[in-house]
Amino acid sequence: MFNIGICVQMVTNHRQEGTPERRALILTWARRAFFGAIAFVLVVWVCVRLVLPIFLTDEVLHEKIEAALYENTGFRLEIAGEAKLIFSPLPGVQLNGVTVLPADRADKRPILQASRVSAMVDIVSTLLGSPSLSKVYLTDAQLRFSSNASGHNNLEPQPPVKPVAADANEPPAADAQQENAAPSAPQQAQDPAYMNNFPVKEIVFTNSSLEVFEDGELTILLQNANGNVRWPGMNERLSLNITTDYRGKTLTVRGGSSEAGKLVQGGLGQLAFTVRSDFLNADFDGIGNLGNPAYLDGNFKLQSEALPDLFEWLGDPVHASVPIRSIEVTSKLKTSGSTLTLDGLQLTVDNVPASGAIEIGLPPGGTPSLAGTLAFETFDIYGFLSTFTPIPVGPGGEGKKVDTAFLRRLKLDLRLSADKASYGPFNLTGMAASARIEDRFASFDIAASRYANSSVTARLTLDERNLPQRTGSLRLDTGKIDLGVVAKALNLEGPLPEAKGNISAELSANLPFWAASASDISGMMEIKTGPGVLQNFDARTFRTKAAREDFFNISDVSDGSMAFQSLNLNAQIKNGLVELTTAETTGQYNNLSLKGIIPYRNQSLALTGTLSSTSDAPDNVYFFAGGAWPDIVITPVSAMVRPAGSKSKTAEDGN
Repeated sequence: MFNIGICVQMVTNHRQEGTPERRALILTWARRAFFGAIAFVLVVWVCVRLVLPIFLTDEVLHEKIEAALYENTGFRLEIAGEAKLIFSPLPGVQLNGVTVLPADRADKRPILQASRVSAMVDIVSTLLGSPSLSKVYLTDAQLRFSSNASGHNNLEPQPPVKPVAADANEPPAADAQQENAAPSAPQQAQDPAYMNNFPVKEIVFTNSSLEVFEDGELTILLQNANGNVRWPGMNERLSLNITTDYRGKTLTVRGGSSEAGKLVQGGLGQLAFTVRSDFLNADFDGIGNLGNPAYLDGNFKLQSEALPDLFEWLGDPVHASVPIRSIEVTSKLKTSGSTLTLDGLQLTVDNVPASGAIEIGLPPGGTPSLAGTLAFETFDIYGFLSTFTPIPVGPGGEGKKVDTAFLRRLKLDLRLSADKASYGPFNLTGMAASARIEDRFASFDIAASRYANSSVTARLTLDERNLPQRTGSLRLDTGKIDLGVVAKALNLEGPLPEAKGNISAELSANLPFWAASASDISGMMEIKTGPGVLQNFDARTFRTKAAREDFFNISDVSDGSMAFQSLNLNAQIKNGLVELTTAETTGQYNNLSLKGIIPYRNQSLALTGTLSSTSDAPDNVYFFAGGAWPDIVITPVSAMVRPAGSKSKTAEDGN
């Protein structure tokens, strides 16, 4: 057949001095070549359409496709329905009721099941016995991927080996011969290059599903999947684009590998993917393999704007009430065995940045672990702790039903630092802390921090080692802290000391301390200060009121202050009550002492007190203090014992 391009070039390049007869002859050759090519294509098409079905029956086609799949991969193909040729819109085959079984005959579970498989076929290669399915369409397919602890998976092409008879002089049993009647795999299947001849180059699926099993346990189920996987050959790039439903939400996965052949053989190859959903975006670009556990080494990014919704979607309703709303992770990710390392980690939690390195352990059948170092600009201690024990919300949910299963399900060893940190109303600076969980015991230690011009150390623990007993505790120690700053942070009003002193506290509860309410806490507190002032308390006016009146409000004596040289306070806390065993100030002119209880659940108090003078002439005032803070009502003891209508000598003298 004439080469049309040469003919055209001859016509266009023919010199003008050629004769008209010669030019006409060349044009005639070109027209004949063009129409001859069209005629040849039509003849081939008619022959294929009319003659091919005579030689390639459904039964022959069925056998050839089964043999081709087996010889290339070792996978076994079963076709329950018909296998027939189709010619519209392109030549191909259609298989109904398809099942693909793994090469390992011990594994009876199918790799693939589909109600219909349609494929574009190279007719010539099919006639020659090696069908090339350049594009395959799967409808209503179920794909199953499984891997085991040794790293093997059911997609590994492993052509089966014929069994050896028990007696070398005895032929195999008839049933064994029948079971292994499939053609044996050729030697080329042992060569990695055999995948270049793999007959399927692209798979397009509609309304399909994917099941992923690890050691026999279903870990991932994707449904209503639509998309395609394209892999022209062993040395060609594999790409995938899948949109599916996972737990009722749309999930899109895109990615691929330029070294997919290595991945399929269990080796290491280039790998990149992106995951998109309503609650999660993730990206990876690096190298990896498909072993169990999988190996990854590359750049990783994860982002979620709705972390509670993400936990709910992933089937973790316990942590669906975490106080953290958004999280973003960027790092170098690397796995080693069952350990995953995030180096050069840049972490943002609710728009608060941090950096560091994290190591995550996921041992098979063991307890997951998390270890590393994180440095924050700002750090919410309460938010961090309640992430492990989310507090139920709504009526009756004040920390009473906190799930502490994390003590058994996680090992933790984190070193934390923050320029600024907070716990409720208290704002710390320069915090260095650690968080640990091991064997039903958790601790959060603040080794160093500053608050109110003083050093602060603290230790929060949760201990379940002696179940059913459960103990949460807080140990707090400060340097010479400014009590006025503490009172302001707590929004306290009324007569309060302003001084610098040491605070020590040992408190406990029968649940995580950060999830405990006031009525759950028991323990002791001690405050010792140096010189200071009791604000909103005028001792002279207090004495005058106590001498003249049966009762008065503490606000009536608030226009002044009382200086003191020291303050000593000891309190026992239990069942929502603070018992003041010692609360006294000593001063140059006055001493004040208090005893009694403060039911702080309703901010009430019931105290007895003495305001005494340090002068040689005793001038002591004994009184009761009651009511709700800060509206305290003072009732002098003298008012209870003197006759009605009488007044003390002090009142009569006007002193």
